[in-house]
Amino acid sequence: MTKTQKTNAIQYATKTRPPTKTRPPRRQHQALRFTPYAWAKLQFLRDLGDTEVGGFGIAAANDLLLIEDFQLVRQQCTPVTVCFADDAVADFFDDQVDQGLRPEQFGRIWMHTHPGNSAEPSGTDED
Repeated sequence: MTKTQKTNAIQYATKTRPPTKTRPPRRQHQALRFTPYAWAKLQFLRDLGDTEVGGFGIAAANDLLLIEDFQLVRQQCTPVTVCFADDAVADFFDDQVDQGLRPEQFGRIWMHTHPGNSAEPSGTDED
């Protein structure tokens, strides 16, 4: 192969080679945050009794990871379980839509407490 042929082969290979893939930009880790009101309400309900308590986090319209309120629905609770009444969840969703909230503000973040000082997730929480 002559020098010209090598040059032509390199130029051809360069032109026909698919573009190099670039990595997508890394997503920044975003944390779930609470307003002082929402955090105080969650702690108050946690400390009110000796059972778990569950509810829905209400997110800010312009920041879905900022919880502005914590809303309860009718539920059966024990020290280790929470079970929402299906009709209560349906009514809660209807009420939130009637108040002008979007489903992503009130239906994405379900929270529950652990009685006492347990800050660790349970096995069920991890699943």
